[in-house]
Amino acid sequence: MKILGDFRRAYEGHEGGVVGFRREVWRRGREDEGYRRAIREMSRRDVVFFVNVFGWTYDPRKEGGRLPFILYPFQEEAIRECVRAVNDHDLMIEKSRDMGVSWMLIYLCVWLWLFYPMSSSLLLSRKEDYVDKSDNPDALFTKIDFALRSDHLPAWLRPAHVRSRMHLVNLDNGSVVDGESTNSDASRGGRRTLVICDEFAAVENGFEILNATRDTTRCRIFNSTPQGNNNAFAKLRKTDIRRLTLHWSVHPEKSVGLYRDESGRLRSPWYDRECARCIHPLQVAQELDIDYSGSEAQFFDGVFLEAARKACVPPFHRGRLVWDVRTGRPVFQEELRGPLRLWVHWTASGAPDPTQDYAIGCDVSMGTGTSNSAASVVNVLTGEKVAEYVTADEHPGEFADTVMMLGDWFRNQRRTRAFLIWEANGAGSIFGRRVVERHYAPFYLRRNQRRLGDPGTDMPGWYSVAETKINLLHQYRTAVLEGRFINHSREAVDECAEYIYESPRSVVHSRSRQRLDPTSSAGNHGDLVIADALACLALGEVSRPENTCAQEPAEGTLAYRRKLSVALTPTGTY
Repeated sequence: MKILGDFRRAYEGHEGGVVGFRREVWRRGREDEGYRRAIREMSRRDVVFFVNVFGWTYDPRKEGGRLPFILYPFQEEAIRECVRAVNDHDLMIEKSRDMGVSWMLIYLCVWLWLFYPMSSSLLLSRKEDYVDKSDNPDALFTKIDFALRSDHLPAWLRPAHVRSRMHLVNLDNGSVVDGESTNSDASRGGRRTLVICDEFAAVENGFEILNATRDTTRCRIFNSTPQGNNNAFAKLRKTDIRRLTLHWSVHPEKSVGLYRDESGRLRSPWYDRECARCIHPLQVAQELDIDYSGSEAQFFDGVFLEAARKACVPPFHRGRLVWDVRTGRPVFQEELRGPLRLWVHWTASGAPDPTQDYAIGCDVSMGTGTSNSAASVVNVLTGEKVAEYVTADEHPGEFADTVMMLGDWFRNQRRTRAFLIWEANGAGSIFGRRVVERHYAPFYLRRNQRRLGDPGTDMPGWYSVAETKINLLHQYRTAVLEGRFINHSREAVDECAEYIYESPRSVVHSRSRQRLDPTSSAGNHGDLVIADALACLALGEVSRPENTCAQEPAEGTLAYRRKLSVALTPTGTY
């Protein structure tokens, strides 16, 4: 194909550069059929040639907004890497913001659609409006429409085609491009040449998408800037998937004046200006540095984690409690992998030191195996965590029975059981009903007060809304830093590292945002942290005089439970 070599030389050595060559292609293509065939063949064989000669992009920050898409060297290498992946292997593209990757992937789809018969590409984004919406210039199909405009692609390259919502078919060769939002069934039931998952770190059900697309195609391209460590995109990075990293420093415009600062970090005048415009280091990590850890705003920072871990030691005992029918009391049985961990020894009576008062905080799950129910026991006098119980498969009612047995084992010398507090939302309502039905006491009562001055009603358990949750965690963090709560559990402290700000007024456990994370099945979702924080909250309640045990009224009555519990006005609105 000598003529193709001639065109390549003309393309590279044209006196007008690529732009001049573009103009010549349009002019001569209208007049010379042989020339058109040669250009078409060159475009089919080389995606870089096709994009550099026929590609356009839209950037409203630039004068006119409409610009010829002429690839930088790093973009040429990247798009060729994508072509090598098609029908062969998956590819992960981790990038800084504004590297032109979305446009490259759009032109990859257009190139396949134009030149490779019966190709089938699927574009996925987290919302339908990001896939196809005519008044959204950032929507993926809006970019395809832009690429196929008659003033961007000559008529002798544009095939007969049909365009409908999230669907484009080439009537000349049968190729299609489809789009979907990242719903749980995305791409199921079909076979694809290529599946592109755009900004994949932001997809909430990313693990479901990984499962749904696995058998659909040999090639999935996952493109995104990082958004923390606990999402499907970040987990992909830890597999053997082929990875393409596009850091801002490979961009010829952004890297002008490239240098390293005192810490060895790459910087440039452009980078310095962008950092100055960011309102938080989180933005720098996420948008520029491809920093997975730095792109999450941790609630429990490094100072907290360092201080808390100093108190962490292996448990003294591990096992479970069983009921001794002869004595009518719980008995501890040692087990190597038992669900109950103890940082306390028992006395000759077979129970912990009865001269101490204890409190138990609980976070309750449905017991389906996907997240844990957790109980944390604290010594009220010393603030030391003395036990934790973790299970993934106990129904809330069964978990309540276990916790009540734990509370009975941690009785004080006045025969008062451990003070109990639990999160009353969701599965916690089932837990709470069992506690009340079994006449357990003492437990936490909240004041269901909707307005100032409203007497309200005492309600069992602690209720979580965004404001009460962040206040609870703030109190827990302060108590640990001030030494008022001493957590010996390394697992519980490590869970703190995964709590992040979802907004300035909302804190979540990062894994809870993923609905199907195979790495966290029967694993932690921050359950121990909530249990610890509730146990910490209970410290201030049990130590109050009104929470000490009275001889009257009779044990098990509502009056007895009410006297042993404390009514608090919550910080949230119910």
